[in-house]
Amino acid sequence: MKNNLLENNSIQHVLTLIAILIILVGVLFYNKVQIKEQYYKYQTNVLINQYFVYKKLFDNYDFTGDLYINNPNYVDNTKMVDELALSTPFMMDKNKKLLPQKLITFTYLEDTKFESLSNKQYEITIKEKQDKMVLRGVLNQNDTVEIEYDLNDYTQLDDSINNVFVNSWIILSIVLLMFVYAFFTIKNFMVSQIELKNKFISKEKEIEKMAFVDTLTGASSRLKFNLIIDDILHIARRFNHKFSLVMFDIDHFKSFNDKYGHDVGDFVLKEVSFNVKHIVRETDTFARWGGEEFMIILPYTDLDNAVMFTSKIQNSIASLELGDLPKVTCSFGVVEYILGDTKEDIIKRVDEKLYLAKNSGRNCIKF
Repeated sequence: MKNNLLENNSIQHVLTLIAILIILVGVLFYNKVQIKEQYYKYQTNVLINQYFVYKKLFDNYDFTGDLYINNPNYVDNTKMVDELALSTPFMMDKNKKLLPQKLITFTYLEDTKFESLSNKQYEITIKEKQDKMVLRGVLNQNDTVEIEYDLNDYTQLDDSINNVFVNSWIILSIVLLMFVYAFFTIKNFMVSQIELKNKFISKEKEIEKMAFVDTLTGASSRLKFNLIIDDILHIARRFNHKFSLVMFDIDHFKSFNDKYGHDVGDFVLKEVSFNVKHIVRETDTFARWGGEEFMIILPYTDLDNAVMFTSKIQNSIASLELGDLPKVTCSFGVVEYILGDTKEDIIKRVDEKLYLAKNSGRNCIKF
């Protein structure tokens, strides 16, 4: 489930990164469009300004429009130069009284009319294929002027923007790839750590089972018994709770091993344990103490009830049918916790009761 969660998170993060990349590319493209629009707007204003300057000169001075614009050596009228320099300083070097070569060209169209200019002073068109911006404007009833601006400088700017755009795309793509690589590397590391942790937990459970469960009988191990009785004693001392302890072993168990072999002896141990495990409560602890000896911890149980419970186990074991084998019986010792008992005290007392039962003819309960 954790692996699936990581996988879903991975997909979400990658999709988020792709979305961010698309947004950044969109922002770059939008900025490029805005730059182009601002550039065209600026150059449009330049052409309009040039048109009105040209028209003013045309109206106020007697000269051939085409000649004045195209021949920089023709300018010899100081007043005209001053006015032109004042209106459009980027068109003229005032000190040299010369018009420098610029990207703007003027063409005087004598006795030329355009239908599109019938109701307006000028119109502007953009010829992107020729990298030109053209203004046609009315000078008087018969004459017009055509002002053309070369957009090569924008083409260079556009190329620079495209380079920035492409480089930004490449950089962002590389960053994205690096991030995705790092992300999946970390993710794989996390997955491997989770898998390693799961294996560790699994092994830990196996080791715990080996330590806490007797492999032959399935009863709790002596180690687990010691841990649980420590807890039970602590609770009993602190809250003055009762509990009882039962210890029993299989009568004449050595004869089973000697007469029938250890396999049969193991079989008897398993059958007895299986029987007892189905009688004890979930709160009880049934443990193998060693060899054919077993312990049962009965929490919150006084001596009388513990003896009744033990009698039930005694009768159940005695009624076992084990084929051709003789009947199996057990001897039991039962004690109740006495305030102040240590683990050693209560185990010693129950062991003494078991010893008494075995010396009293076996198949009995002593308490």
